Formats: sequence, C-alpha cells, structure tokens
Amino acid sequence: MDVRFNTYYNSYNQYNKSNKRPQAFTGKEEAAERILNAAENRIVRSVTGESKSFNSVSDAYDNFCNWVGKNICRPVFDNGFINHIADKIKHKDNAIKFFLIGGSAITSGVYMQQTLTNKKMDKDRKKTLAVNQFLTFLLSTAGALFLDGRLKDWWSAKKEQYFDLNVPNAEDIRHNLKEKNEKIMLRNEGLAEVDKEPLYTLDSYLEKFGKKHFIDPKDYDNLMTKMKGFAALRSIIVFALVYRFLVPIIVTKPANIICEKYLAHKKAKDAQKAQQAELQPQNNQIKTAA
Repeated sequence: MDVRFNTYYNSYNQYNKSNKRPQAFTGKEEAAERILNAAENRIVRSVTGESKSFNSVSDAYDNFCNWVGKNICRPVFDNGFINHIADKIKHKDNAIKFFLIGGSAITSGVYMQQTLTNKKMDKDRKKTLAVNQFLTFLLSTAGALFLDGRLKDWWSAKKEQYFDLNVPNAEDIRHNLKEKNEKIMLRNEGLAEVDKEPLYTLDSYLEKFGKKHFIDPKDYDNLMTKMKGFAALRSIIVFALVYRFLVPIIVTKPANIICEKYLAHKKAKDAQKAQQAELQPQNNQIKTAA
C-alpha cells in the first residue's frame, strides 16, 4: 500500500481554517479487488461447476426428489378419493384450512400409533398418552376453527384496505361495483327471498369484471393472486399459531398433570385390589375355622 502524508495540510492548515483536506492514504484498491474476485471465482468453480463430488450429490438429490414425486406423492394425491374431496371443498370459503386439519389429523394419528405400539412404555401410560394426543388434536382443531372464524371479518376489512391502497383505479372499481349492486337491488324488489339475485362482493366483482379495469392483464392476474392468497394466509397463520404454539403451551402441562394423577390413582387402586386378593384366602380360612 502507498501512503502519502499531506504535509501541506500540516503547515498551512493552522493558518487557513478553510482547508479541510485530511491526511491522504491511497493504495492499490483495484489490484486488491482483482485478487479477491479471482479468489471468489476459484471458490465458486471448485464448489459448483468444476466439483465432481458436488455434481454427483446434486444429481442424486434430484433423482431422489423425482422418485418421491413419482412413487409417493402422485399415488397419494392423484387418485379418485383425493379428487372427490377436492371437488367437495373447492367452492368453500377457504379450502386451505381443510388441508391443514387433514395434515394435522395424519400427524396426530401417526403419533398415537407410535405411542400405542411402543414396547418400552407401560400399558396404562401408553393408553393415557394416546388419549392425551387425541384430545389435544380435537382441542387444537376446535380452537383454530373458532379463531379463524372470529378473524374473518377483520381480515376481510384488511384485505379491502390493501386493495384501496395498492390499486390506482380502486375508486373507479368501487364505483362500478356500487352501480352493479344498485341495479341488482332494483331487480330484486318484489321478489321472494329465494329468487333474489345475490349482490356482488369486491372479490366476486373482481373475479367477473375486474379484468376490464386493467390495461395490462399481468397486473390483474397479480392482484387476483394476492387477493385470493389473503384468506389462505389467515388460516395458515391461525392454525400454525394454535397447533404449534398456543396448544402446546396451554394444554400440554395440564394434560400431563391429569395423566400423572390418573396413573397414580389407577396404580393405588390396582395395589388395593392386589392386597385384597392376597387377604382373601386368609379370610376364607378364618371363616372356615369359625
């Protein structure tokens, strides 16, 4: 590195306060940068492009993922039963929560099966722990569904607020939505409740007429993807919070306490029965002698 001391600054600056030049330290920055770049390129080439071991591991991982997708995921998810379920729930307000519940049910079922088949655990403890896991699943699901429903209106308001803030012509779209609903209300006058035409919500209006309000179709597609993702995001957050945070903290410890008390009570009762069984022959002998 080349270092140059600014002697002009030292001798002149004490008389000229406007001179603000500091000591100058200059080096071969370009050369150092070239050296670092060359070293980084060598590392990248050695790890990725020119590394046979890395390529072999990457190829093996890709083959494994392809095998799992073809032999496990496709048979499990691409069949008549799953298609039937998908048809039943695809028109629901938020289908993602049904898949979250299904996944949790499978996970809890596996835990219960492993608990009941564990040969190292006491028989009574296995049954109690399995019941504990089942009740935890039920409580988690009920709590998540309740909280998800309670947040629905608030979350919808936030979604519409997002729409108003991020769509430049949001005011025009809402004006057209209002006109559509006013015409529907006029047509519904005098009709029975079952014959009335439903009013448009923001979501249903965007689904049917929203594309005409966007010059670029990509902008419309991006907006609809985000709007549809709001409901899924709500359920994902709620179920993850309940399943993985609230219930393990709130339920697990009380459930364990109840489990321990039940086992202690059962052991005491079994011990009492065993003691009575041991005393029964002696009582019979006393009665016979009398």
